[in-house]
Amino acid sequence: MSLINQMLKDLHQRQHQPHDAKDAVLPGMQRVAEEPKTGWRASLTMRRPSWVMNIFIVIIVAWLVAIAWYVWQYNARQGHFSSTRKQAFQKYVQAQQKTHKIELPTSPSQKSSDTEQSSQTNPQPNATQPSQAIPHVSRVDLGAVQVTGENGATELSFSLTARTDYSVSLSQDKQTISIVFHDTKLIQQFNQALLSNSLVTNVRSRPIDGNLQLQLHVQPGTRIQQLGLAGEQTPNFIVDLVNPELANAAAQRLKKAAQATAIKRAIPLTPGQKAQRDYQKVLAYVNNGNKKAAISLLESIVQSQPRYIPAREMLVTLLIQQHSYADAEQYVAEGRNIDPNYLPFVKLQARVLVEQGDNKQALSVLEQMSPPIKKEPEYYAYMAALYQRTGDNVASAQLYKQLLRLNPTNGVWWLGLGIALEGAGKRNAAIAAYERANNTPNLSPQLKGYVSQKINGLE
Repeated sequence: MSLINQMLKDLHQRQHQPHDAKDAVLPGMQRVAEEPKTGWRASLTMRRPSWVMNIFIVIIVAWLVAIAWYVWQYNARQGHFSSTRKQAFQKYVQAQQKTHKIELPTSPSQKSSDTEQSSQTNPQPNATQPSQAIPHVSRVDLGAVQVTGENGATELSFSLTARTDYSVSLSQDKQTISIVFHDTKLIQQFNQALLSNSLVTNVRSRPIDGNLQLQLHVQPGTRIQQLGLAGEQTPNFIVDLVNPELANAAAQRLKKAAQATAIKRAIPLTPGQKAQRDYQKVLAYVNNGNKKAAISLLESIVQSQPRYIPAREMLVTLLIQQHSYADAEQYVAEGRNIDPNYLPFVKLQARVLVEQGDNKQALSVLEQMSPPIKKEPEYYAYMAALYQRTGDNVASAQLYKQLLRLNPTNGVWWLGLGIALEGAGKRNAAIAAYERANNTPNLSPQLKGYVSQKINGLE
């Protein structure tokens, strides 16, 4: 702007310059007479300074208007971009907050199970818990999965090391069940071959911010019969599915097959054949949610055919779900007398005892079997935890050391080893185990805080 002002000032001085200064002639030069200008030339000479200045001012004004227009357009684009980005983010948040609620029918036999789930959602502190025990708010391991049922019904039982919070959502086409377990990790990959002849076509798992999501893809028309946690010390997450259309079709096939068999031969059924026929009826009862009728018929099958293992195993499982621990203990004990080395009976017997609070007797039952530790690591991890609960810290530490040779990165096992060593009075070794646990990548932040407290207390 200073340059423009200077140019205007010079132009003004030239317009008011005296005539004698204009007519001055330098020494040695002669004055040349100027030809007088007339007409349009004289008019142009007189108007030239005003005309040039007007053009210059117009250029300056146009330049300022262009700059103002550019600034306005830039601010408008920025405001539109911020508004669009904010709307997109709000839509994303609303999509993430959208959930599907599943309402399950509640029967009197399920009230106690619902009470357990409510207490799990709002856990209360346990003032009588021993100071050396692993806290309840800990990372949970999801291990073995059992798949049972056929003919339009399927039950999945996921083994957990502790009770935990969970959330369930259902896709719009009702063919994908999404279950998110809080602070849980998967320690054993799911065998998809177990899903043959079941209502579940596929199971997918993935970790989400320290949690575990399971996605169950089911056949069209499948609905949830029962879903939730069962058990306290050794909980299982039960997913009971039923497909009425497939169940009715299977019942019709069985009916036609029975009629065809009766027509072809009038030979009476053997006790084993009758037991198999009744077992199919049991599956239909379970598919329809009539577990009391299923238990009654299973008891009849077991009494007539004591060695019919599938019926006895299902009977004990249903009795545990109904909290009939005395009857479950009786039938599983009879099964172990028939086949002492059948591992599912051993696990069921220990599970019944733990549900009743008899940890020592449950440990005694598990000690009777010695499956390969590489195939059943969780079997021995459960034994190590029971050793620690019953006060045998030396045996607990020995088992944890064997398990850590198989998987040195399992932070929960390092923590269990540290607690066992501390209980055995080995302070330095316990600190070393706690430090190893704290350095593992798979330990939850809550357990890391607990481990840090243990280290500070020992140092």
